[in-house]
Amino acid sequence: MYVVGKHNVFKVNGPDFQACNVPPKSEEMATGNDVIMLTSPGQKWYMCGKANGTHCQKGMKLVINVLPANEKAPAPYYSSPSTWKAPPPSGSPYTGPKQHVVGDGKGWTLKFNYTAWAEGRQFRVGDTLVFNYAVGAHNVFKVSGSAFEHCSVPPENEAMATGNDVITLATPGKKWYICGKAEGMHCWSGMKLVIDVLPSPSMEHAPVAAPLNSPALEAPALAPTYSEWETPPVAPPTGPRKFFVGDDKGWTLSFNYTAWAEGKEFRVGDILVFKYPVGVHNVLKVDGPSFQACNVPPETEALSTGYDKITLASPGRKWYMCGKASGKHCQMGQKLVINVLPSSNAPLNSPAWKTPAPPPSALPVRKQFIVGDDYGWTLDFNYTAWAEDKEFHVGDRLVFKYVVGKHNVFKVDGPAFQACHVPPESEALTTGYDVVTLASPGRKWYICGKAYGEHCQKGQKLVINVLPATWQNTTQPSPPKYAPSPRHGYGRKLFK
Repeated sequence: MYVVGKHNVFKVNGPDFQACNVPPKSEEMATGNDVIMLTSPGQKWYMCGKANGTHCQKGMKLVINVLPANEKAPAPYYSSPSTWKAPPPSGSPYTGPKQHVVGDGKGWTLKFNYTAWAEGRQFRVGDTLVFNYAVGAHNVFKVSGSAFEHCSVPPENEAMATGNDVITLATPGKKWYICGKAEGMHCWSGMKLVIDVLPSPSMEHAPVAAPLNSPALEAPALAPTYSEWETPPVAPPTGPRKFFVGDDKGWTLSFNYTAWAEGKEFRVGDILVFKYPVGVHNVLKVDGPSFQACNVPPETEALSTGYDKITLASPGRKWYMCGKASGKHCQMGQKLVINVLPSSNAPLNSPAWKTPAPPPSALPVRKQFIVGDDYGWTLDFNYTAWAEDKEFHVGDRLVFKYVVGKHNVFKVDGPAFQACHVPPESEALTTGYDVVTLASPGRKWYICGKAYGEHCQKGQKLVINVLPATWQNTTQPSPPKYAPSPRHGYGRKLFK
């Protein structure tokens, strides 16, 4: 039990428990009185995901070992020690499959809380879901957890659209459904449903008295274990995704687009959708310096339909801004910078992302970047703004300058960056003048791990996108082997 909104509960696996990695919002329990039935033996992990995992890092996490029930099972139910399962709960006899009309009298519609509707209901294999709605106004898609989270709409031919769609729950585990109308906006507006399907009693009836040395209880500590009906982590979507910039706020003033883009992964083939009132805003694709200075290109280059779609055609950094009021909208924060990765169908070792072979008599062009310029690696500095208009290539160097003992540098992965999870101390760089050579393309994350990650939580963290190397023909004059990065005024933006 807890105060609603202050905490929540996530069921996680062992590695995520250790790292305090927060699952997608769709997996959250947040009623303030969450009841979890222990349906299978083995190790179980729970955590609070609030404050991007900080609550978990401060100890709000629970690991337990669930033993088989101590009742003896009828002989026919015994198969092997590795298949122990708990019996169906007593006191509420199973009466057969049920029909659940989604939304009850409201049906499948906008302005309805389907999370609240599903709370407290028990869905079992064999039950049916009925989606009632006006034909043409809505539809139903069964999607993956990641598509549910991003409101990614599958191809139209996968939609159910009869107005009285009946779905039989055939397998246990988590199931996700969305409305794909208005290119996903119905989903973004809350027309989405996630449920947990339990096994039918016939699936659950298994031996319930196992010796404590049974293999069912000998799982290695903190290893991810899944029962036959628990859904393993959902793989990321493989096809193009659609991102509505600003989500339900759209393309507008008084919105933090840097925070919106943080944690999202944009890939070649994905689509950005900018929604806004026609005439009030527009969209301009610009370069890094124009983005920083809010220099407005000619009006003929503006997108201005109010529903502008941009397909991300190539990897690298992309900059967008609103050019209205002679650039004042941009100066007020109506600007977006993203890093585009190669498509999921083009892995980093594919020709599309390999560093091109150098031409004859060529040397790689290398740059040296002093992280934070004159301010160095410190607190109260905006490293996202510092990196915004820079292009980093394989072979370039990052230099982290700081007072020895006061800070350090860890290279981490994306989830650890988001959660400010500090690796073992042995992995820290601590010289006060740490030089990191960018050896491969792709996204790179760095944090300060001092004060148990509090420096990172206060903004002492850097994420960059590294592009393939560029080459300089040696027959022409070339710049110094390592040239310091220019020191622009924008690097001096401080957190308030």
